[in-house]
This record gives sequence, C-alpha cells and structure tokens, in this order.
Amino acid sequence: MEIITQASVDIAAGESRPAIPLCSDRRTTLVDRPSVNDLYTGCRGHDAVVTVETELGAVEGLIFALPFTAISEYVDQVRDGDLDGFEDALNHLLPRGRSRKYIDAYTLGQVEARGRAE
Repeated sequence: MEIITQASVDIAAGESRPAIPLCSDRRTTLVDRPSVNDLYTGCRGHDAVVTVETELGAVEGLIFALPFTAISEYVDQVRDGDLDGFEDALNHLLPRGRSRKYIDAYTLGQVEARGRAE
C-alpha cells in the first residue's frame, strides 16, 4: 500500500525556543514494509516508512521509519478522543472505543463495577 500526501518538517530547537521550519507542504509518501530490525518494536513486525521530498542542497528527501503498531495505536487513541473506558464500564455502557488504552481502562472499570456491586 502507498499513500501520497503533503507534509511539513520542522526541527526541534529546544523547549524554550520555537521549532525551525525545514520544509512545508512537500510531497510525502507513506508505505508499509516488513520491519528491518527490532530497534523500535522489540519484535518482528511492520514499519510505516514516511518519505518527505525536500530541496535542501544535496538532500533530496527525509525518510522516517516508524513502528506500524505505534502509529495505529496513536490513530486509535485520537479516534477515541475523550472517551473514558473506566467511566463507560462503571455506567454499564457498551464499549465505545477501540484503542488499547480505552480497552484497558474499560476492563479496570468492569472490575471496579463488580466490586461496588458486591
């Protein structure tokens, strides 16, 4: 799979200084590939590789390899937004979120709800 989009890249300049823009609205490609090493994931999996085209002298592009599971977890948590799995379980609502964070909180809420019922 390949997704073509636009991206901007900034360089972090420290906590007290604003980020320095490196390139804005550049053609960007996002592809999935088998993990090259276990540096990020600790186990074999897939990486999401982001390539941003630049025009920085001899540098034609920036390449970022990110663990696919971390990106998907981030997307799930953003999608869940302000949903609170713990409160949903206490209020006996069906699960509404799908992120690992939400499901863990929902499970703890179920245990708490059972304890309160007893």
